[in-house]
Amino acid sequence: MKYGFDCYLFYYPKNSFIPKHKDPSKFGAQYRFNIEMIKAKKGGKFICKNIIFNLLDRIYLFRADASYHKVTRIEEGVRIVLSFGFFKKQKSVQ
Repeated sequence: MKYGFDCYLFYYPKNSFIPKHKDPSKFGAQYRFNIEMIKAKKGGKFICKNIIFNLLDRIYLFRADASYHKVTRIEEGVRIVLSFGFFKKQKSVQ
């Protein structure tokens, strides 16, 4: 099995949002570890029913390919998130 990793810095300006979705994964299980570097003054709430780990409503670990998640509209300020992705490639079925 092979493992993969990615890293993104997301900037959410005022009035932006992310609709409810699951992240597509051609590799299999995809975990995301998100750190909210800057929280919006109003709005910008991360919502996910199946959070594996949550620290101070600022640091989250969740399964992005299996759990619906979204970010509410940023009403005031900005939101900046450092996001690390980890995935494990599944063995091919022959």
